[in-house]
Amino acid sequence: MKLFNGKSPAMLSKFILFFITCSVILLGCSPAPETDQKDKTIVQDQTYFHNANIATFEPEHQYSYFQNYIGKIVTKQLTTLSFEYSGNIDSIYVDSGETVKKGQVLAEQNTELLLIQLKGLKAKIVQQQAKLTLNKANLKRIKTLISKSFSAQQTLDELNAEQQILTASIEELHSRLQSYKYQFNKTKLIAPFNGVISRRMVAEGENSSAGMPILLLLKNHHQEITLGVPAKLANTLKIGQEFSASFTLQEDEQIAEQTIQVKLIAIGQQIDAINRTIELRFKLLNSPSRFNGQLINVRIKKTISQQGFWLPLSALIDGVRGQWNVYLAEKVTVDSSQLSNKTIFIIKSTIVNLVHTTQEQAFVTGLDAKKQHIIVEGVHRFVPGQKILKNTLQHKSPNKSITTEISTKSNTKYKTKASTEVNRKADKS
Repeated sequence: MKLFNGKSPAMLSKFILFFITCSVILLGCSPAPETDQKDKTIVQDQTYFHNANIATFEPEHQYSYFQNYIGKIVTKQLTTLSFEYSGNIDSIYVDSGETVKKGQVLAEQNTELLLIQLKGLKAKIVQQQAKLTLNKANLKRIKTLISKSFSAQQTLDELNAEQQILTASIEELHSRLQSYKYQFNKTKLIAPFNGVISRRMVAEGENSSAGMPILLLLKNHHQEITLGVPAKLANTLKIGQEFSASFTLQEDEQIAEQTIQVKLIAIGQQIDAINRTIELRFKLLNSPSRFNGQLINVRIKKTISQQGFWLPLSALIDGVRGQWNVYLAEKVTVDSSQLSNKTIFIIKSTIVNLVHTTQEQAFVTGLDAKKQHIIVEGVHRFVPGQKILKNTLQHKSPNKSITTEISTKSNTKYKTKASTEVNRKADKS
């Protein structure tokens, strides 16, 4: 107590506070208790790591996909039938949808006026022939009189000229008669080939002009597919290639899709001025006749030269601002005797560019052109920087197979979720 004699209470309080502060500092710098040291050793010796499904991917130099092009089924032989001469339509024997044969009479014009004209023309021919007969008789008499010097030479010349005129007139009348007969034969509309009446455009009793459409005739079993494609794609196609085509059918109030095979038979050489495409023509293989003008989808394979990787959709994970990421697995070294026979990977997140997707896979760019170890399933269970063990998978690329050690089942739940997200983002873009 002598130490604090003569000291004020304020000084005494400061001294006590200084003493307590120094005690706390010295206590914090002292060694940790034995129990804490034991817990730290357990953390350092921990050897449990999550298992991840990791597949090895090889870089691809191109990717291919099928694209549908909408074409139209057309009849190769499509004819609009009409009369060559104007007249009144007397009879039409067929209607839309009926099957006809080559040489069958389809319609007729009224021939009453034409028959009257033919009758008058024949009468004129008889008249001219009678005049010619009289002319020949007069020539015979004149020649006899001239031989006896009872007639002049001028009369003979006049009769000879008259004979030539009559002969030419008769020939002209015969030519007109042949023309009327031809016109009479053309009053009947005859099918030029076997086919089906697609459309009837007039009715009985109507007056038709020359060339006016009467019936539309389609030839049986001569159908083709026409469609337009970009010129760049047309340059990659070859005559004789076969493709798959599909169209919709409605059976028993249900819509079904039917697939057929078609063969490329012609590639146009003129770019369409309106849609800037090249016309292709396809032949239907082993397929019954379809409706003229029916739409059909032709699947044509397109190959794009671009370096990237085919990854399963389940390997993609959402990134920021609508981007996509993948988790790369990079080998690391761990100093532990219990992990001497195991390979440890550390997760690294990398942004990729989504180029093309299918129902199960996606073609991405943005990775180095070398073998890549990528987590392909259950990416929601991991974070960048986490150390993991490897469960190897067998992964098949559309262009080649990449084989690894252990085969596991696909995680359908997360694959479906990734597919939905990919399609959603593709729709927004």
